[in-house]
Amino acid sequence: MMAEPCPYCGTLNHNIHLNEIWFREDRSLVVTGHQEIELTRTQYAILHMLFKRMPHTVSHESLMSALYEERSDPPFDTTLKMHVMKLRKRLMDTNLYVITDWGLGYRLEYPLP
Repeated sequence: MMAEPCPYCGTLNHNIHLNEIWFREDRSLVVTGHQEIELTRTQYAILHMLFKRMPHTVSHESLMSALYEERSDPPFDTTLKMHVMKLRKRLMDTNLYVITDWGLGYRLEYPLP
């Protein structure tokens, strides 16, 4: 985590960055290269949790409880799978990969240049 201006937009509003990938929590935004990728709040929350635990796997249960802890009736298990599928689609043009570790959960991979 560094407090330096983003080379792409010049703001200090990015909470964290990893090489050329910048995360802007105030707008649920990921900036890579000269491309801004807008995410839903849920997609951003998933990505942020995976990033904080990288390279470790985050269990399905941990993600579900973090995302839906305030709900008395949590959604179906397939809801998380749908959000991960849509997140992968949004990240398709980046070097960030959401990997499924079957029976365990998800992890984030970022191949170093």
